[in-house]
Amino acid sequence: MPRTPCVFQRVKNFIKIHPTTPPADDAILHEVQRFLAQDIFLNSAEIRVAVVTGIVFLTGTVSSISDKTRATEAAERANGVREVTNNISVAPAAFLKEDSELRQDIRDALFWEPAINQTEIVVSVQDGTAILAGTVDTWLERRLARQKAYQQGTLIVRNHLRVREWSDFEP
Repeated sequence: MPRTPCVFQRVKNFIKIHPTTPPADDAILHEVQRFLAQDIFLNSAEIRVAVVTGIVFLTGTVSSISDKTRATEAAERANGVREVTNNISVAPAAFLKEDSELRQDIRDALFWEPAINQTEIVVSVQDGTAILAGTVDTWLERRLARQKAYQQGTLIVRNHLRVREWSDFEP
């Protein structure tokens, strides 16, 4: 019986390796702070970190859901982290941009991202929700376009970008 191929977009690794002697909370704290500071897209000055028995607690305020997720991912990379509790709040809606400004900011961000061919991407914004439509060449471009939209301040992204099939490429 023929097998149907399975295609994965992303695999998240939930395997945790616990060292025989876990690092001290201070060591974990400094490593988490270092990872947060190294993320050039994240304003880590607004994020506070506490560690208790290997459990990292993040608090503070960031400007987007994408930043909140990036903070969690940075903290999870630190050696000895058993769990991350993210209590970071996203800036209130009063700081959100107008739809037209948000649309232009997303278009500019896509234009300046060298890994994205934005010529076939259509951006629209309705009530603060960004809608990405059109065609891109790779799954990476699709993911980066979504990330760029979040980085511009939208709270919701509807990513309807289609990834071009190999048969779509001209010989």
